[in-house]
Amino acid sequence: MTESKAKLSIGILALLLFGGNFWIYPENLSQSWDSSLSNLSYFELRKQTIDYFKTQKVDFKSVGVGFPMYTQFDYVDINSDKQHFESLDFKKNNWAIYSNVFNSTDEDIDHYKRWIFVKGFRKGNVFMNIYKRPTYDGNSK
Repeated sequence: MTESKAKLSIGILALLLFGGNFWIYPENLSQSWDSSLSNLSYFELRKQTIDYFKTQKVDFKSVGVGFPMYTQFDYVDINSDKQHFESLDFKKNNWAIYSNVFNSTDEDIDHYKRWIFVKGFRKGNVFMNIYKRPTYDGNSK
């Protein structure tokens, strides 16, 4: 292989690898977000979602989320905020957050369709949606 063909091949491979960061997969297909540039959008959407619940004065213990969002806030934000959302449990939680970054099962994804969509945030090909239990009136914590 000549030097120019080798450079062309490397350029094409690099372009394909970089382009893979912008592919949009079907919702039910695992996407390895943590190994793509899409994970950068997650942190901004995470902050907007946390701020929404703070503004609405919703108890974080009533909000169910998937991995990786149920860890203490200070683990990600490097501060002293020990609050955290709860691990997703459709029977217990009054609120739920769904993102295409989470490790969600097909059954969980279908379950969100039965809940009430409240608000959504989107950046690039990453989204974070807030849902509330259909029977929850929002008055109690």
